[in-house]
Amino acid sequence: MKLNGLDYSDSSINFSVKHLFSSFHGNFSEFDLKIDGDTDNLTDLKANLTVDISTINTHIQLLNKHLMEKEEFFNVKKYPKATFISTKIEDKGDNKLVVLGNLTIKDITKEITIDVDYVNKNNSFVINFHTHINREIFHLRSTSILDRTGILISNRVNIEGSFKFSA
Repeated sequence: MKLNGLDYSDSSINFSVKHLFSSFHGNFSEFDLKIDGDTDNLTDLKANLTVDISTINTHIQLLNKHLMEKEEFFNVKKYPKATFISTKIEDKGDNKLVVLGNLTIKDITKEITIDVDYVNKNNSFVINFHTHINREIFHLRSTSILDRTGILISNRVNIEGSFKFSA
């Protein structure tokens, strides 16, 4: 099956970061995922994801503004997009894939691994994914000693979500 239209109403990119004794959660509401290839040969699929960083939503307006505007975090005026381009897909069986690829945030590109579960039925293809990154590698941290050490805010960012395509 060729993957044609991404159903944005049933698709999401979410993240969470541990902050002291709890976690804060957020999402990005605007993104575009193109997948080239056919689901009959999953390991040959090529994925290209672009995320509009200005659509970050932590449900805390001041934090959203801080993350978007500050050079120490996303600085969306200078770096408005983040991208992921797959380089290899491994079929692990039981509707599970491992996707390797290059994630670029703030002009810094690092290889990451994404774990994927998928469902292919009723003329739709649903991808559920999760991964994590070290935000410090992408220079997403303040100059505060508590932040730079990961004591106040964890350097680990958990990222998960789903994408639904129609045939």
